[in-house]
Amino acid sequence: VTALTQWIGEVCEASGGRVVKTLGDGVLALFPTALHAVAASVQLQREHLERHSHAEQQMGLKIGLASGTLVEVDGDCY
Repeated sequence: VTALTQWIGEVCEASGGRVVKTLGDGVLALFPTALHAVAASVQLQREHLERHSHAEQQMGLKIGLASGTLVEVDGDCY
């Protein structure tokens, strides 16, 4: 799980995003535009499918996107 969340963070950052925090098996990242977020999501899905196509245990990947007003407090987002 740790390796997966680290990889997700790396892909988000490579797509112009900023990782705010990891939450167990989740990653909260901010992107400058919706296009950056969608591009990261597509890349994650494609690479995850390839990375785990031959794995003995499959781990699903769920991605949620949201837009709107953001409030940052002490490095966290709401």
